[in-house]
Amino acid sequence: MVQSLGLQRNYGVLINKVIAGSPADKAGLKTGDVVLRIDGKDVHDPEALQFRIGTVPVGDPLTLEVMRGGR
Repeated sequence: MVQSLGLQRNYGVLINKVIAGSPADKAGLKTGDVVLRIDGKDVHDPEALQFRIGTVPVGDPLTLEVMRGGR
């Protein structure tokens, strides 16, 4: 899967569904995107993604590094 997505390393979380109107949708995430980092910290699995997002106070901004279409 890493090779098929064009990843250079074995980390990141594949987004398999974005719900219309959700914060992810409003942030511009799309199905098939791979979240690589949140605020400069690598994301290795879905639990890490949820933890990093869940520990940020509501309303505070996050910086996501996302790969889309191999870029």
